[in-house]
Amino acid sequence: MLDIGRLILSLADGERYDLSIKKHRDPRSRTANAYYHELLTKYAEWAGVPKEFVHNSLLSSYGRALLDANGNFLFESHAEEGFDYRMQGFGQNHLYPSQTTFYRTIRGKNVLYRDYYILQSSADMNTAEFSRLVDGLIQEIKGSGAEIETMTPQELERLKGYEVQVNHY
Repeated sequence: MLDIGRLILSLADGERYDLSIKKHRDPRSRTANAYYHELLTKYAEWAGVPKEFVHNSLLSSYGRALLDANGNFLFESHAEEGFDYRMQGFGQNHLYPSQTTFYRTIRGKNVLYRDYYILQSSADMNTAEFSRLVDGLIQEIKGSGAEIETMTPQELERLKGYEVQVNHY
């Protein structure tokens, strides 16, 4: 265990430091991930849209944008014409459009670009973040009128409890 007093005494005089402590959360479990993707697939099929579209929409609603070490948003820039951020697939950065647009001259032609915030991937979410994503998907399903069976609240709590056991042992 870390001795906080010794750490503080070892810090250089005259320097400024930032310290943050946050509650530890285990990464999402494979069980929860499998359940999410099962529901995601059924919902996308019901809605008649690609799975990536639904997943990116959920990440933008129930996830968060990534920040660099200085607290600035991470982003990518893409030409607007022909680019659909909602179709970013698994294994790619998931994006959300910002209000920032600009032109670049490419081969003598002005091309409109937009900055897109990079969203946290569901693969990098901890149990609390992933639970919020699963709960959001279930809310979307119920609000849409889709007749897709979901776990009961009690089953979901057991799934979340099972995640804790799996990740600790």
